[in-house]
Amino acid sequence: MQQLLSELHELAVRLQQQCGARELANIIHSCSKLSSPDTAKLLLPVFLQTSTLQHAKPQEVSNVVWAAATLQLQLTAVQLQQLLGSFAAVLADAKPQEVSNTLWAVATMGLQVPPELLQQLLGRFVAVLADANPQAVPNTLWAVAGMGQQVLPKQLQQLLGRFAAVLADAQPQAVSNTLWGVATMGQQVPAQQLQQLLGKFAAVLADAKPQEVSNILWAVADMGQPLPQQLPMMLAAFAKLLLDAKPQAVSNIMWACGKMQYVPLPLLQSLQQQQQQRQLLQQLLTAAKPQELANMAWACGQLGHKGQLLPGALLQQAVRQDGGTGSFTLQELCNLCWSAAVLDLQQCVHHVRQLAAAASKLFSITSDEELQQLQQVHLWLLDSQLPAPGQGLSGVLTQQQLEQCRASWEQQLTATSMRQLSYLQQSVFDAVLQLPPNTWQQQPQSEQPTADKACLIDVAAVTTSGVKVAIEVEGPQHYVQPDNTLTGPTLFRNRALAARGYAVISIPYWEWDELHSKAQQQQYLLAKLQAVKKQPDVTAALMPPPAAQQQPILAAAAVQQQQPDVAVAPQPPAVTGAGAVAPGAAEGNSHPRRRRRPRRVDPGNPQGS
Repeated sequence: MQQLLSELHELAVRLQQQCGARELANIIHSCSKLSSPDTAKLLLPVFLQTSTLQHAKPQEVSNVVWAAATLQLQLTAVQLQQLLGSFAAVLADAKPQEVSNTLWAVATMGLQVPPELLQQLLGRFVAVLADANPQAVPNTLWAVAGMGQQVLPKQLQQLLGRFAAVLADAQPQAVSNTLWGVATMGQQVPAQQLQQLLGKFAAVLADAKPQEVSNILWAVADMGQPLPQQLPMMLAAFAKLLLDAKPQAVSNIMWACGKMQYVPLPLLQSLQQQQQQRQLLQQLLTAAKPQELANMAWACGQLGHKGQLLPGALLQQAVRQDGGTGSFTLQELCNLCWSAAVLDLQQCVHHVRQLAAAASKLFSITSDEELQQLQQVHLWLLDSQLPAPGQGLSGVLTQQQLEQCRASWEQQLTATSMRQLSYLQQSVFDAVLQLPPNTWQQQPQSEQPTADKACLIDVAAVTTSGVKVAIEVEGPQHYVQPDNTLTGPTLFRNRALAARGYAVISIPYWEWDELHSKAQQQQYLLAKLQAVKKQPDVTAALMPPPAAQQQPILAAAAVQQQQPDVAVAPQPPAVTGAGAVAPGAAEGNSHPRRRRRPRRVDPGNPQGS
């Protein structure tokens, strides 16, 4: 091979001035196939000479740009302008693959096609779309998304229609890149076409790589689509590929499941099995970037996953990586701290304070969501009396920073309290008001903040026996699948209310929906209130009754920790289709920061023309 490369290079040196555009493009293209960047570098300036470039055909320009990207050559702005200008001049003769390869190459090199020229290229691609192969459409969408631009809605409709027409011949990577591209552009795949794409991906799942599975699920979650029926199958397939998965893929899966509110049991169970040697998880975390650690921690918090290893290990690794270097963004630090508070990881208080101290140095760029997360962390530490009674984040954040957090949190509570009640919550409140007057010592109030404005209560009241009651109406957004456990933020809210002396009465939406008369509703509520009087530890008893005993997913490591703080609810009716609540809906008093899109993943080299 080395001898062949040497001969090719000598031939190129000898003949470079005698070759035309076609010959030069072919040699440069061959260099990419043989991984010979030096020869390509030698010939590229010759190809760019005016006398050569003005005679180049679309295929020849496309192949040169594609070869430059494949060989990781860094084109200058002038060189790119020359190549794109030449391609635009003969665009009327370009085939779909030539347009697609050109866009792919530019995006792969981290460069840009000017918006006006991009629309010309897309216009030509759509005009000859009937000749596009299954790879051309996904690579085009991937490229446009990677450049941070968008296709027009009508163009997207046409592109998706063509891809659906050739879907039978598509590989997993093509389906993955299509959905990733659409989601990254902030656009949508129509429901029917989405089901077609997911069905095809499931059919070829055995050939999929970990990154392709994670990108599919990331895209579905980012578009706010309902839980796909193929989700359990995809998670099981990803778990089997875990040894080959990169941290980014694991992080994207966790983030997607967090947003869709679905616990990735196969993934977590695989981590548990491998942890017998304590190798896989440690390798993943050591190789993970700050954003990936923060995404996984956020997902654990959102899902209420208090496995005895993963959340704590994420915080420990984050502290190790940061080391005072400022490698984490404020958003990442806040998500890490928030996850510990939501999961009540009291054994990680030291790590939380270290990460919060790093966050305090970045307050000049803070947002309301980050301030509110830190306020929740502060309240959690105060309630837990850690590291000392009355301390919270004092001494870690300045008094001015703490005041910013408090003000933002209270402003958010005020705004929430002024919103119109959902039909479900209004129905429960109306029924509470119709209970016999001697039920209450203090008239029930809707959207009532606690005295210290730590929480906003759906319906707050005091019984005649003096028990402070917080009636919480739990819609679908308060539960995670597949076991219908309460979300991490909901559990956090319940603990915060209990710390303030409230007995929390949860009203699962499916139980309320089965009450078809006012008499049934009153009987139901009175039974819940009666349980308050009989139960010494009122907070523990007032969660929805368990459907099945749930065990921790990840086994204990060297340090013994508490059992997962998860209230298991009875099985509700399935929530799918048009009636489903959008995944990731705001969770009562919790507003965790939604994560950035995952970094662009190379879709793989398209075939040369």
